[in-house]
Amino acid sequence: MHSDCKEHREFVDKLYRDYSAALLWFAKSQMRDDYLAQVAVQEVFLLSLEKCEILITKPKPEKWVYESLRRIIKSMQREQSELKKRIVSLEDHLQNEAQTTDEVNLDTSFKDIISDKDFEMLKRKYVHGYTYEELAEEIGIPTSTVGMRLKRAKDKFREKYKR
Repeated sequence: MHSDCKEHREFVDKLYRDYSAALLWFAKSQMRDDYLAQVAVQEVFLLSLEKCEILITKPKPEKWVYESLRRIIKSMQREQSELKKRIVSLEDHLQNEAQTTDEVNLDTSFKDIISDKDFEMLKRKYVHGYTYEELAEEIGIPTSTVGMRLKRAKDKFREKYKR
């Protein structure tokens, strides 16, 4: 391992040891979802590794870490809000279609994008406010699997309905 790389890794490891618990507490208080809070904190430390050459020169790197976490949380919240709007809009479209044709054609709505199960999971998360933990318990799968399925579904959904 290159000495600079090792030094950077040790620097970020120390930041993690010193601040991860407080950052996680802060993220949980802002996001109200343990899993998403953990993802946000992990993103901060990945970003810290990427930006370590700059971060290591800061007199107060913990301030940079907290500001980065705030930006990541805001970004995740905007993404969730946008996805919720898209899901509600699609639901409205399906309801209008059902009223005019007496039958919703799922093949032309979202079935070609994501599975029915994943669409229901997206609705429960972003429309009804379920946490990752609640979804995992209800479905009977690990929280990390819920996270991965939602991420994949969101990516497919986002790709199909890009602005």
